[in-house]
Amino acid sequence: MHVLCLDLGTSTLKAALIDTTGRTLASAQTAIDTRHCGEDGQLTGAIEQSSAQWWQAVAEAVGALRTDGHLDADGSLPAAIALTGQMQDLVPITSSPAGAEELPVILYSDTRATAELAELRAADSDWEARLLTTPGPDCLPAKIAWLTGHHPEAHIDALALSAAGFLGWKLTGRLTCDRLSASTTSLYDAAADAWMLPRPITESPAAAWRLPELVDPGTIGTLTPAAAGHLGFGPEAACIPVVTGLGDAGAASDGIIGSTPGAAYAYLGTSGWVAHIDPQTPRPLAGSTSDFHRLVHPAGTLAIAAMVNAGSTLTWGRRVLLGISAGDEHAPAAHAAAEAALTEALAAGRWQDLTCDPALAGERTPALGTAVSTGALTGIQPATTAADLYAGLAAGIAANLGRLCAALGTDPHAPLPVTGGLTVSPGIRQILATVLDRPIVPVAEADAGLRSCARVAWEALGIEHTITPLGATA
Repeated sequence: MHVLCLDLGTSTLKAALIDTTGRTLASAQTAIDTRHCGEDGQLTGAIEQSSAQWWQAVAEAVGALRTDGHLDADGSLPAAIALTGQMQDLVPITSSPAGAEELPVILYSDTRATAELAELRAADSDWEARLLTTPGPDCLPAKIAWLTGHHPEAHIDALALSAAGFLGWKLTGRLTCDRLSASTTSLYDAAADAWMLPRPITESPAAAWRLPELVDPGTIGTLTPAAAGHLGFGPEAACIPVVTGLGDAGAASDGIIGSTPGAAYAYLGTSGWVAHIDPQTPRPLAGSTSDFHRLVHPAGTLAIAAMVNAGSTLTWGRRVLLGISAGDEHAPAAHAAAEAALTEALAAGRWQDLTCDPALAGERTPALGTAVSTGALTGIQPATTAADLYAGLAAGIAANLGRLCAALGTDPHAPLPVTGGLTVSPGIRQILATVLDRPIVPVAEADAGLRSCARVAWEALGIEHTITPLGATA
């Protein structure tokens, strides 16, 4: 028995068959194209995808599972189809005449609507006060305002606000949005558990556009005959339940640390963050001084504190300190050289005499202060080597991670699950353990979201399972 889990990310659509133990029986993925419109001089900051390609990617990935002999091999259907994916997207659902050009998906990272955001803030200050996180030019109300101003001819009926929400609508005909994803949109009033539109939008054509039904993770319907055919199933598949999970950030956290209040994990890649499950209900900006991302979570609040510089600083260090050529910083030979440098520095111990601020360009997150000085490395002595300096950079990253953990109120003594490209390095993990003075638990993040999807699906079906968070099983 298995569930078919779909994770629609920014670059790929992943499909996996997962059983009640959390074992992945088979997987496939299909690439998703992204159009950076500013690169051809059309729309500065505009980043788009195609919802038609999203839907086709689902069929291709499911078809690949079938071609490989994993899906329908014994004639049985998936027990359910479970969904997660990127959040904070604007996906217009239109009733345009046949042959009309499809309106693109405006991605979460799109920042075209800077002017519209300023206009919304000036016209309705109460809107921002009711949000959980300070809105930026990537927020959906600003993009809705842009859409109404630039596509007045479009026959928009509704808006999907996440990848999983769009796929759920295509699979079942029901348009939904889980509350965690909703809290990324700048359209959600968590206190009222309802959508809210800034005043200028309520006075525009967008006021008539249908917004998704707010739901918790669980079953949202069954596969329609048309959707079953699109996926290559027969009409008997119309009985398959469709389950929505948490949006991608929530699903990844759930797959790594579950929903235990107080649990936390850290990600270290090019940038970094700490995610923490706070049992308290999220508070709107008007009643809070926190600058963290705060998302509605079934256990309370998923609080996320980020730092701009992590792996990006070590990439600079590989080039400047270790003599690795530009463009080769992530080659296998570069990884080996960096690990050798860390091993040398850890043996000598001089790296602990160094103090590093890894913000090379002066970037700061609120939790780390508002200073605008650029990066710094102090404590250098005549015996200090390039390997020591490289390890000192890593120690600075670890210290910043510790500040984020403290700002979020995580347990300073509990084992900390870590994931991301930097944490593959044994030397980095040893520095993290030393600087943070707590056990470090490496976790492979790749399938965390899919694992969460499977757990939500089995629980929605009422079927016993043994899927546990990756951080608990590492």
